[in-house]
Amino acid sequence: MEKTILYFVNTRWVLLDKVITRVFILWGPLQEYFLVYLPVNQKLQVQNNDRYEKIKETLTSYVIKIRLQFVLFLCETIFDRFLTLFQQETPLIHVLHYELSSLYCLVLLKFLTTDYVDDKVGGFLLDLDFKLNEKQLNNKQIRIGEETLKLLNHLTQKERETFFEDVRKIYHTTAEYFKKNVPLKNSFLSDVQILHPSYRSV
Repeated sequence: MEKTILYFVNTRWVLLDKVITRVFILWGPLQEYFLVYLPVNQKLQVQNNDRYEKIKETLTSYVIKIRLQFVLFLCETIFDRFLTLFQQETPLIHVLHYELSSLYCLVLLKFLTTDYVDDKVGGFLLDLDFKLNEKQLNNKQIRIGEETLKLLNHLTQKERETFFEDVRKIYHTTAEYFKKNVPLKNSFLSDVQILHPSYRSV
């Protein structure tokens, strides 16, 4: 893919994973420009420049890179399909309950034991206590993605501990938001599933 920095375009729908993927593609050129070119060719511009120091710190940090990789994993495995599906113009209210249930279940299965979540659907998912200590996956089991896992080797033990604390916080915050806002106990959304073609022969 072309390694050219594109101008900002105010687009209504830009999936976050596309942005992060683009950042990774440009990571090398950005490092070369900010860490090699500027210090040699623009010395005065970068001296005592707080903004430059922050950019430099970001481009030399594996912590930032692993966080981006984890967010990319979340986008690709949880959110992108749902967001893309509901960008269609066709009526989809009859699949909303099922898709929201599947989405919340996907989130929970990333950090909770399978036996606690797997057989639950709809409103029953909202009754789960996702903060139960005995149902949490440990650091070796919690889902962070293969690419994220590879980058862990570049972190110190302290950085790893902080990273996994952040991962749990992200999952818990996401689950908390879903529990408060997703209408899985809405009888109308549940009943309107009868409009789905798969129910016509029932």
